[in-house]
Amino acid sequence: MTLAGTRADSDTSVQAVAAFAPPTDLVADNERRGGLSVSMRNLFGFDSTNLTDEVRARLREDSPLTYVHPGLPPFLIVQGSADSTVPAINPWHFRQD
Repeated sequence: MTLAGTRADSDTSVQAVAAFAPPTDLVADNERRGGLSVSMRNLFGFDSTNLTDEVRARLREDSPLTYVHPGLPPFLIVQGSADSTVPAINPWHFRQD
């Protein structure tokens, strides 16, 4: 949902976004994990866990953080401080960019 909120055109825009613990920077998230998980490999069609330049470029292209700019709809991001999957700092980077 965060990606849809940041990449929408005028004819597909949303009024607001509510997201629960969304990964907003897929490059940083996968670097923190030490490579691509099985689910990320399946989602993007990569065969390896390696974070090559090609993989990083694709993850950056599909990261909501890449598209943050003034004029986006309001976002409500709910994030728990004990979340071990998406670090609590993640939404702060989204907000500050």
